[in-house]
Amino acid sequence: MDIPPNVLSALLGLVGGAALGASARYTGFCSFAAIADWRASGDLKRWRGWLLAIAVAIAGTQALDLAGLVDISLSGYLSPSFFWAGAVLGGLVFGFGMALAGGCGLGLLIRAGAGDGRALFGMMTLAIAGYATMRGVFALLRMDIVNAASTSFNGAGSQNMGDLLAWTTGMAPGAASALVASLAVIGIAAFCLRDTGFRQSRHLLGGVVLGGAAVWGWAATGWLAADPFEPVRLESYTFVRPVGDALLYIMTYTGASATFAIGSVGGVLLGAFGMAWRMGELRVETCDHPRDFGHMLLGATLMGVGGVFASGCTIGQGVSAISVLAISGPITLLFLIIGASLGMRYLLEGISPFNLRRF
Repeated sequence: MDIPPNVLSALLGLVGGAALGASARYTGFCSFAAIADWRASGDLKRWRGWLLAIAVAIAGTQALDLAGLVDISLSGYLSPSFFWAGAVLGGLVFGFGMALAGGCGLGLLIRAGAGDGRALFGMMTLAIAGYATMRGVFALLRMDIVNAASTSFNGAGSQNMGDLLAWTTGMAPGAASALVASLAVIGIAAFCLRDTGFRQSRHLLGGVVLGGAAVWGWAATGWLAADPFEPVRLESYTFVRPVGDALLYIMTYTGASATFAIGSVGGVLLGAFGMAWRMGELRVETCDHPRDFGHMLLGATLMGVGGVFASGCTIGQGVSAISVLAISGPITLLFLIIGASLGMRYLLEGISPFNLRRF
């Protein structure tokens, strides 16, 4: 029986998402936790896991492109126009919201899958805020702000860092991309693997699976489910728009189509649920204090808004975009980290996020 391409892509997203959800639950991976460990105590194990995921994602994704299996130039992350106002503002807002909510989009899904009612509420809030910013009442304002400050790389053809290097130096584009990817993978892997504690921790596995999931996403949508007659959107894992897509799909099932993004959300929830049940950590949790509810409401709202402004989250821009060498990835990631650090200071020290002197 032939499976329609969109359904196949959703099933592939479900499979990869389940592996990602189970791994993240088992290893305790969360983007915000990685930043919090680093900023609060100097513990870099989760951070090294995140970086290793980036290295694995770059290596695997560039290999797919080199082999001709996936044309990554079709990725939306590689548009010739870099909307840096969205990357900066969206990164800061998402990062600050992530601190208030106590986790990134993936982190909320992992916790919701294990029975955390606060995270489930946060997921729904993120979805609504994201859709309101992407297509709803805040969409025109977003477009005005984002379009007001952008840089065009039409001369290079895209915002791929390899293409930009070729454009400025005269190198062949393929050689430039290979150089950028090789230096990034070797440098990151050397930094991560030189630490004995990291090599002996679960975070090494978490990084490999997260990076592999990004590669799986590109392979699933650009190769395994590709069909010239029924095109499938080329994408990989990210957790802002897909959460909204999944919520909308639940509400409009008879008038909506399954997609990789929707399957990925369901997969992460299922994987997290299965691993939490296997580890005996499946339990229903709710807010302990009204302040927790307020923080989750505001934090998830900011994450939805910021994630759409930045065209991705800590996984979308912080792993998937970097895997195709989009310059938006590292820049957005930098401001996500700054925003999360400011949010932590606000929560722990009561310092206004607008007071940068002590950052």
